[in-house]
Amino acid sequence: MSAQAKPISEVIEDFEQSLESLRPSTRRVYVAGAKAAIRAACLELWQSPSITDLLASIGKSPTEKRARISPFLDFLGDRGSKQSVSDEEIAALRNSVIQRLAKQMRSVKNPSITSRRDTALIAALCAAPAKGNPRKWPENCLKITENEVLLWDASIEEAVLQLYR
Repeated sequence: MSAQAKPISEVIEDFEQSLESLRPSTRRVYVAGAKAAIRAACLELWQSPSITDLLASIGKSPTEKRARISPFLDFLGDRGSKQSVSDEEIAALRNSVIQRLAKQMRSVKNPSITSRRDTALIAALCAAPAKGNPRKWPENCLKITENEVLLWDASIEEAVLQLYR
């Protein structure tokens, strides 16, 4: 058995533990979706496939449309892919998203409030991904002075993102 291979029952327990912050009813729906996906893939809880094999089996099998399996697939994907993408690649991707947002913001004369909000949320996720959901951040994490914009005490370097103060 490889380091990643463990019984599916343990994988489901780990998945359920990762959902602790959610309401019990939501947890039940997501765990039921995970079990439905496993049943549809003709797998048993005692089996110990690797995460990659488990994802492949679930991907090949038809799952009931009402089953909520995307949280389980996301959970498995995170576990299987952590080793495959380097921190430098992630930072480069975040930077390219911010650059693209900056380019788009320069081309729009009068952006709507919705567009500004969505752009700010995406930029915030790229600038501070470890801080979680930007909608839950305290207001004091963003500090705006005459000379600079600070997010979590880190200066925002992209000038165009400072335009909409």
